[in-house]
Amino acid sequence: MAKKKKSKTHKRIDGQLLQVNKKFSSLKQKQQQNINEWLYQEYSAVYDENGMPPDKDNDLDIIFNVAEKISEAKIWLPDGELEKYYYSRKNKFRSRYAKASEKELLNRPLIGLIPLVDDERESYWMLPGYMQGIIEAGGTPIMLPLTDNEYIIHQLAEKCDGFLFTGGHDVSPSLYGENKLPECGACSKERDEMETMLLERVIELDKPVLGICRGIQLINAVLGGTLYQDLPTQIESDLEHHQNPPYDKTIHNVSIITDTPLYELLQKDILAVNSYHHQAVKKLSDQLLPMAKADDGLIEAVYMPSKRFVWGIQWHPEFSYKGDEDSAKIFSAFISALKR
Repeated sequence: MAKKKKSKTHKRIDGQLLQVNKKFSSLKQKQQQNINEWLYQEYSAVYDENGMPPDKDNDLDIIFNVAEKISEAKIWLPDGELEKYYYSRKNKFRSRYAKASEKELLNRPLIGLIPLVDDERESYWMLPGYMQGIIEAGGTPIMLPLTDNEYIIHQLAEKCDGFLFTGGHDVSPSLYGENKLPECGACSKERDEMETMLLERVIELDKPVLGICRGIQLINAVLGGTLYQDLPTQIESDLEHHQNPPYDKTIHNVSIITDTPLYELLQKDILAVNSYHHQAVKKLSDQLLPMAKADDGLIEAVYMPSKRFVWGIQWHPEFSYKGDEDSAKIFSAFISALKR
């Protein structure tokens, strides 16, 4: 018996059904992808917080949190289907997390740090807080050599993603055209030369820079500003700018200027800071703007508005970042700028 041909109406209905099935299949696949991603995100959050895979209690929390998202998205699942799917995928989530973590570690921004100099021991050294603050914020720190070789400096400027100009020796008054006063402390010619060349090149390349203590002073001097060589003999102030240990303890307040990157980051007018310096910004470079001031009028934080991220901070977040959220945020803002 000859097979009956479908009418045009039947063909149209079949085509419509096929389209409906395709849309339903596509929707179901998208829902499954969403559920899979929600589970992985919850799994990763637990791993990040605890440093280890979820245990039984965490598993229940993950399933509960994802179940709420499924409900909000109005996705229907049979009873027990989510639990079954999660446990069947748990090892794959762990493997995916490990690969993502490894990739992140291999792609962390590289931060060049200026070493501190021990003249008596003829050696370079580093405070661990500088390095650990960067590591915790998501960067990989390396201590740079001190050199006046232009080619090496240009190579370092190219290879590193960002630079932290550390504390240490007094900045030489020769950098800002003054004679050295008796109260000015020991200077480091090799640091002054290296940092001047490096900072100029890095700014030219528009790479992120964070200067701490000597760092803010060096940035200001290189960009045309001047410094107080010795605060106790050059200004009258009731504030303690050179505190005794412990250095993570706050000693005075600074007022944060609104409409500045620091205010945008911390969202506060007053910040309690630690303080360990006897030099400071005197005349501010016309390439910089202030972000915070002490009650005695001293500029305590600056930025370069024409560049992606050039900040100078007079206090010491490297001593306080572990217990102080605002100090940790400064390191995080620096590392975040590297990713923009």
